[in-house]
Amino acid sequence: MGYGYGIWLRVKNPFINQITKHIPHVTVICNMEKNEAIKLYQNIESKFGLTQQIYTNGICKYFEDKYDKKDILKACGYDCQIKNWQYIYNECLKYQGVLPKQPHLTIQYEMKKKNLKKINSKHFMEECQVLLMDISSDNPLDWKEIR
Repeated sequence: MGYGYGIWLRVKNPFINQITKHIPHVTVICNMEKNEAIKLYQNIESKFGLTQQIYTNGICKYFEDKYDKKDILKACGYDCQIKNWQYIYNECLKYQGVLPKQPHLTIQYEMKKKNLKKINSKHFMEECQVLLMDISSDNPLDWKEIR
């Protein structure tokens, strides 16, 4: 099932890159059709640019909310603040897809919650690249950047 297509903010923090197996990211929107995701990506690029600033306090938590009731993955990571979140959020509402209730940086996905390892980090602020993603696989290692 996976998460269809979507928009991410790519995190390049060295510590986060060491502790994640998948592409470290903050999900902006997921569960989109490919053509809609492309249109949204282009609109975000023209209105807000292809970099966005995030901040996280580095306190790891389990994410209990799911994007879809069929979602099979369990996850943990950090809540984030995104500098232009309200503007980006409002733009995303014009499209079919699922937005997170709270922006977050997922550091680990597992099939069972007991296999998740909560790892705290130092708080950090970072400029992240906006990516158009194919996240249609159930395996996070198969998720790939389109643009």
